Amino acid sequence: MDKPCVLVVDDDEAFREALFDALTDQGYPTECVGNGAEALTWLHGHSLPCVILLDLMMPVMNGWDFLAAQRKDAAIAEVPVVVLSASHVNNDAVAKRLAKPVDLKELISTISQYC
Repeated sequence: MDKPCVLVVDDDEAFREALFDALTDQGYPTECVGNGAEALTWLHGHSLPCVILLDLMMPVMNGWDFLAAQRKDAAIAEVPVVVLSASHVNNDAVAKRLAKPVDLKELISTISQYC
């Protein structure tokens, strides 16, 4: 069986690509989408990821709206979410918050807790 992936949800294409490269280099299958709406669609069309890395400030559907939708949907509600943001986050729906710019060592350590 395939190893569950890490789902990166961020509107910054260069940041997504950098995370994709770093995570796949560490052996984590990784998928990327550009906003919360794309993430919801992706989650309903694929096997669930082991963790979601979520930006908060995005167009179309931001991270806060994604979290609200995720928590209301029993099929995807239990997937852990790690917020990657420069802003402070205090929300029970979030497994952890990592500050941007992200420290790669801390990110890999965090992901290893879920994957």
